[in-house]
Order: sequence, then structure tokens, then C-alpha cells
Amino acid sequence: MSPSHWSLAQQARNGGVTQAQLAELLKVNQAFISKIETCERRLDIIELHHICQVLGISFVDFIQEVDRDILCKREEESYITIKDFKKIRYGKN
Repeated sequence: MSPSHWSLAQQARNGGVTQAQLAELLKVNQAFISKIETCERRLDIIELHHICQVLGISFVDFIQEVDRDILCKREEESYITIKDFKKIRYGKN
């Protein structure tokens, strides 16, 4: 689950909102919510804004949180081990 999907799911659960309840509030079926949470379906900005409103989450704060998560993930992925560096640099195992 991506950071944004995980965070939305976590926010909903922290607020005591089930998939079925969220689906009812959004006037969609539960499968729609499930697909969002499992990354089978992406959200457009309007849908995301609506979900934030229904969950009582600040849209701006949510976007900033996702941005921080993405930056942290990129930083983590940019580090390589010394062993990997030696393989790249010297072609050794």
C-alpha cells in the first residue's frame, strides 16, 4: 500500500470509519474503497479532496504528509551499501 493509500485507510480506521461506512458517506460501493486501499485504483484530486472532507482531514495537511513520505522514501532508496558501491565501482562481488 502506498503512503497516501495507507494514510487514508489509517485515518479512516482511527476515526472508527469502516469501508462500508466510508462508501456510504461517499455514495460509492465498498469495492471502490477496497480498491483504493489496495492500490488497485488511483484517485484523482477531486476524489481525494472529497474523501478528506468526509473523513474530516485537512486536504492541505494530507498532501503535505504524503509529500514528506515520498521525499523520505526517495532518500531511503538513494542510499546504497558499501558492498554494493564496491560492486558498481570495481566490478567485484
